[in-house]
Amino acid sequence: ALLYRGNEQAVQAVQALEMGDYTLAICLFKRALRELNLTLARLSQPDVAETPLAIRYREYAMPRLFDLREIWLRVMNECRSTGAEE
Repeated sequence: ALLYRGNEQAVQAVQALEMGDYTLAICLFKRALRELNLTLARLSQPDVAETPLAIRYREYAMPRLFDLREIWLRVMNECRSTGAEE
């Protein structure tokens, strides 16, 4: 559910970018980052280490989630610099 909500926020942020509303895009990416950070926290909890399937998912998902987080942060930074120029 956390990833789904984060995805919805990110999709809306991309739509805001397409419309040129950088402030709204930053706001929506921040909301998406909150969901992503909650997902990362959930994957780090001790009960995740109890099942082999959860361990495999965590090993697969963690690098991709951090990459996604890095992309969103870079886009937010670009939005801030573009918004400051206008």
